[in-house]
Amino acid sequence: MDEERLIEIETRLAFQEQTIKTLSDIIYKQQQKLDELGHLYTSMEKEPKTEGKSPQGINDLIHEKPPHY
Repeated sequence: MDEERLIEIETRLAFQEQTIKTLSDIIYKQQQKLDELGHLYTSMEKEPKTEGKSPQGINDLIHEKPPHY
């Protein structure tokens, strides 16, 4: 009986360790993406602003009909 409980506890521990590793990897990748987006945002802020004009091509997208029409 005690050996079965020990095996069950070890199995759960192994599963939890794997889950923690998986979650840690996911968090690491998300942080990399957040850093990348932060750098992109910063670089976009530094770009000169257009005077009342939309970025090139944005007007075409605004007036384009969605594919379901």
